[in-house]
Amino acid sequence: MKILQIAALEVTHTKLLKQLNTTCIEQQYDVHCACYTPQKPQNYFQDNMYFHNIYLPRHINVVTNFISLYKLIQLMKKLRPDVVHVHTPIAAVLGRIAAKIAKVPCIIYTAHGFYFHESMTNFKFQVYFNIEKWIGRWCTDYLFVQSKEDYYVAKKTRFLSKKHKNNYVHISNGIDLREEFNYHKMDVAAVSQLQSKLKITQSDIVITFIGRLVKEKGILELLSAFRQINDHRLKLIIIGDLHQSERDQMTIRQLEKYRNENNIIFTGLVHNV
Repeated sequence: MKILQIAALEVTHTKLLKQLNTTCIEQQYDVHCACYTPQKPQNYFQDNMYFHNIYLPRHINVVTNFISLYKLIQLMKKLRPDVVHVHTPIAAVLGRIAAKIAKVPCIIYTAHGFYFHESMTNFKFQVYFNIEKWIGRWCTDYLFVQSKEDYYVAKKTRFLSKKHKNNYVHISNGIDLREEFNYHKMDVAAVSQLQSKLKITQSDIVITFIGRLVKEKGILELLSAFRQINDHRLKLIIIGDLHQSERDQMTIRQLEKYRNENNIIFTGLVHNV
């Protein structure tokens, strides 16, 4: 079986989808990944996966979106995948339309979080809500959702067609606690060294934020709330950075005023959370 994973950035395939892709490869599936990698060739092989370098913008632009759609259709007609599995908002829309046009047998959409939310204006909310609904209804066979709230919203408002009414799956957000995130298997000396580096003592209460440093992640609210708690034992570790293609380049500048505070620690991007 040949699976084509589609996401805007390479890091989504190599980090967020790593376990899924690795397991598929171990089960003898051919895994292909479409994403944008500006510093790499048009096609390359990495970690037993085939990568196809296609510009998938993270914003709405009729011209660039149409070009991306055309290139995805051409890729699918060439690869003839059994499954197209899409992720991230714009890439998920373009990928599913392309898969429908290319007559891919199975189209799966994993919603890592719907783009519409209650803080939007009603007009903006309705636009994004209806895009999700109609692309879901006409170009999606299975809808996987990580959030239970999104699962109920999608099912209640019928994001899938009647033919696929039983194809909603709540997959949650799994973490393998047996190995990589098993605290009891960690190197005690390494933990002690890290605590020393971050100036954390045994009596400290540590809160950790892990994610992209953008407004939609709630980072500004978290920092504002943290400032209001007057307790020297509390430490806040901010793990994450900002990708150069990110739409929101303003929030990271707003974070500068917090960088010199003793109880707030910015680590930047790390590869071993």
